[in-house]
Amino acid sequence: MADILIKDGFVVTMDRDRRVLPRGDVYVVDDRITEIGEDLRVRDPEYMVDARHHLVMPGFVNAHSHLQQYFRGVYELMGDFFETNLPLEGYRRPEQMETLGLASCAEFIYGGCTTSMLIYTYPAGYARAVAEAGNRCHMAGDIEHVDLEKLKNGEFVYIPEKRDAAMKRAKDLYFNWHGGADGRITTLMCPKAPDMAMPDVYMECKEFADEHGLSMTTHLSQSMREYRQVQRLFGKTPPQHLYDLGVMDEKLSGAHLTYGTAKDFHLIKETGMSILHCHSVESPLIDWLDMGIPVGLGTDDYYHDMLDLIRKQRTGVMNR
Repeated sequence: MADILIKDGFVVTMDRDRRVLPRGDVYVVDDRITEIGEDLRVRDPEYMVDARHHLVMPGFVNAHSHLQQYFRGVYELMGDFFETNLPLEGYRRPEQMETLGLASCAEFIYGGCTTSMLIYTYPAGYARAVAEAGNRCHMAGDIEHVDLEKLKNGEFVYIPEKRDAAMKRAKDLYFNWHGGADGRITTLMCPKAPDMAMPDVYMECKEFADEHGLSMTTHLSQSMREYRQVQRLFGKTPPQHLYDLGVMDEKLSGAHLTYGTAKDFHLIKETGMSILHCHSVESPLIDWLDMGIPVGLGTDDYYHDMLDLIRKQRTGVMNR
């Protein structure tokens, strides 16, 4: 039996009574918390952790994230999302994903994220990393079929072969990894965004998700370029487009919603969909919460530090 006594930390229990112990102890036996309190009397624990001046609390759930170590920070300095970030994704290789995945797992754990939802093009390598690292992950292979080089110049060219390959990877992830790593890995379906995945992608993902009891997630109203492309193709806002497709429900989450309208947010509220809010403090976070829309916080492709993310949200709220 291995036991650990975490001693004299600022303990935020997150129990039903939301107890906070300014100087509390946590006793762990065989990877399970058995007791929380002040000045616990534990005789000769195998490990003792001095947690003075440290916060002790349950791990964060990082609700929206990506594997981006190899070009993180580049597009912030050199260009925008469509002109720099997306074309760089063409340099990724499936065989790199496990190594990069282990680095991401370490970032998550160091940043306090014991559970994450991670979206990526080649997810199988990351699944192997999660199995080795020991964290928990809700995982999807994102499905898009746009020529990313032409997209740099604002041209949307949809490639059927790319769509089929991405859909296969997403479904294979479910068949090979759902419930894997002792139940620490679960999967979901992810059409990338309404400008980068056509309606047939959303409908096939919805059908597969319903058949296997999965959730869905997508990027939604994340950029003005997406907003304009969806308006051009369908004459609607991106959320209205998904609502009319019939894919917007309580099992769908949408990341960002930077360019949503008041009507969009009422559709989201009506259907029970949730919003995954990342670093942008311009989004109407307080309005979403006041409406009762479920909101999760995610680091997106920034460094996976939830405390830094929360500080940014608090600053944005105070500025409002």
